Amino acid sequence: MFGALFTDAEWWTGATCDTLCATLADYFGDLQAWLSDGFFKRTAEAVMERTVGLYCAALFTQCKGIKTNTMSRMAEDEAALRDMFVPFVKPAALSSAFQTLTDLRELASASSEREISHAFETMMKNTPGTTPDVVERILVRMWWMIFVLRRTLRFTHARTPLR
Repeated sequence: MFGALFTDAEWWTGATCDTLCATLADYFGDLQAWLSDGFFKRTAEAVMERTVGLYCAALFTQCKGIKTNTMSRMAEDEAALRDMFVPFVKPAALSSAFQTLTDLRELASASSEREISHAFETMMKNTPGTTPDVVERILVRMWWMIFVLRRTLRFTHARTPLR
């Protein structure tokens, strides 16, 4: 399922995240019946952290460009995943894990040097493992999309006859 994130038409409709949430909820129902409460909560937290990590990895490896609709789809995915984990993990762990996705969205949607700087500082505060390399990857994806869009528009206008 993670292979379809950011690439597949089903991701754009929300079907990929819905399937992921339904699958996890089904697994958690079984695990909750089989495991002790304490072990289940630790397992659920580990699965949540892994899920968020895989989602972030998909963003870096599979996303071809970040657009406004990419941001809104990511926000909807984040909300759906968060809602799925709410009954199973502590609120503090939930906030910590999903803060990474929120910070990535804010950085990717930053449109000025000041906003980029603020988003980077926020990521550094909330996720100490954030490096300039991570920020650079996000920004390169954003600027590449802008470059392609500008080039496409120039090419389109060059072929359109003036009247």
